Amino acid sequence: MRKRISSAGPRARGGASWVGEAATVLWAIVAVASPLQAAPRFKLGEPPALVPATPEQSVLYLTREQFVRALSLPAEEVFLDDVPLGYLPQRAYLASRVAPGRHRLWGVIGCPDLTLDVRPGRAYLLRLREVIDSNDLVSPRWLSDDPGSIDDLVRSTGITRASPTPRGLQALQNKVGRKRGRHDPAAVGTKPGAPDSSLKPRGPGAIVITGLPELPLVFDATWHLETLDQVQSESAFSGNVGKLAFDGSSLRYRSRKETLEIPCDSVTSVRYGGTVSSDLNPWIEVGYRTSSGLKADSFADSRSSQALDTYNRLFAALYERWVARRQAAPPGGAAPGILPPPDSTAAAKGSAPPR
Repeated sequence: MRKRISSAGPRARGGASWVGEAATVLWAIVAVASPLQAAPRFKLGEPPALVPATPEQSVLYLTREQFVRALSLPAEEVFLDDVPLGYLPQRAYLASRVAPGRHRLWGVIGCPDLTLDVRPGRAYLLRLREVIDSNDLVSPRWLSDDPGSIDDLVRSTGITRASPTPRGLQALQNKVGRKRGRHDPAAVGTKPGAPDSSLKPRGPGAIVITGLPELPLVFDATWHLETLDQVQSESAFSGNVGKLAFDGSSLRYRSRKETLEIPCDSVTSVRYGGTVSSDLNPWIEVGYRTSSGLKADSFADSRSSQALDTYNRLFAALYERWVARRQAAPPGGAAPGILPPPDSTAAAKGSAPPR
């Protein structure tokens, strides 16, 4: 008995000693790791919204204005090709200079990859639309908008610019390395910023926003409103479903109730108009000149499953041609999408309030 007690005693004391040493080591690890874990991956600030483009580079704005749940959603990680752009929390925006060319935007959970053709010296604005379905699942999608409205958008919504910290950038870069390594271990050494075949858009639902979609564009189930109002009754448009077509020279709408034609040369603005009533389909607002003055009409695809794709394709077709005409016009006015100098926001004025 004594022998058993005696032999058990040292093991108990040794176990206690081992536990104590382990606790000390664990405490030391936690003490060192805690500041690292607590270090933020991004910071929010209030610098001027406008980031001037250069002849060699363009500017990409990514916004996330919505707060779709009572509790906040986590910040999304956003990448362009193999370059981390940063973290996009709710009620915030990112601004980054990018090289011209075709790029893949990815990283937002549940959002299809997006391919964007970027032209030199231009600005681009993509707004993250988040919709919660009947199962409480969030469905995010990118929506194009007029970059000239970014200044008004930031001021009217109160969103702030999110900037990644060095720790945050390192975490994002590590994720890129792991993702690329799974596809091609040899590609991990690819020069940062270079196109990478392993990061091409893939999977169902991938979105491609090219500079000029193939024409003609025809949408068979489109709504039309002369005056867009967020609290407008659905009866004002739900019964007026018609065909919308764009052939490069004019935008034509025809339904049982009306016929409308907007010559391409008369267009003065193309932008996101918002959503109406309880319907979540995005509306595109087209401003144009008439013999009696300026006017605006709005259109939306009545099919929820195709509404965002219709919006983005029509926006690209109209907006790019509007930009091309402005750039070809005689000197004296800034082309849309070409941001003014930091000391002037004239090109950003007159935009519709964000919706």
